[in-house]
Amino acid sequence: DFAQMHPEFRSLTRDRSYNLQPGQDLYLSLAFPEVRAEQTQKFIDVLEETDASGIQVEFVLGNEDENGVVPYGYEHAVVSAFQQKYGKDAFQIPNDYSDWIQFRADYTTSYLLELRDAVKMEKPGAVFSATLIASEPADYIKLLHDWPAWVTQGAIDELFLWFRTNSDLDDLANQIRHVVEVVDGRCRVIAELSCYHPGSFQDGNLMLEAGSVAMDNGADAIGIYRTHGVEQLDF
Repeated sequence: DFAQMHPEFRSLTRDRSYNLQPGQDLYLSLAFPEVRAEQTQKFIDVLEETDASGIQVEFVLGNEDENGVVPYGYEHAVVSAFQQKYGKDAFQIPNDYSDWIQFRADYTTSYLLELRDAVKMEKPGAVFSATLIASEPADYIKLLHDWPAWVTQGAIDELFLWFRTNSDLDDLANQIRHVVEVVDGRCRVIAELSCYHPGSFQDGNLMLEAGSVAMDNGADAIGIYRTHGVEQLDF
């Protein structure tokens, strides 16, 4: 309803069209304080209504261009701020230009810090965590997920790496080990192993082996996605 009532808060692609193409998602821009306030209240409402022990922000699949980069961020508020900082027109540079990607990713980082403060103010002992679909190191920033900055700035208490459609044990070992080395003990790292999606850990022995691989490479804990996976694997 909020998005429908406030089209002026949309995050736009390069053509600045308000007409979505088939398969496209609608995004609201974190450049607007009204959007951040609306989203934060939704998280706080859930925290209050459920008396939860924490809040987790889950970053799921979104729209990407041919280079795997988020195509959004071309609303006037963001483009003009980028122009002021770098003296460059976002429409005259590639969508995967490094400074332009980082500039947009910084909005996500700033919002997580803002949301963390709101959650901690509401419930000081609450655990604030984030889930990312596990990827190769260079791919996270393309989705505006600058998780090393989140860790460095203390935005999160826990980082979940979600192995959603990949059950390759070598990828699991390498990707967990990389994150653990970068995090360097500043927050907990949890390997979230899916037993739900195509290509995930849908065999009990493979799931157990994956858990061992993740722990051997520094994960602090293992999660299974989703609850029915525990029954499906006879755990």
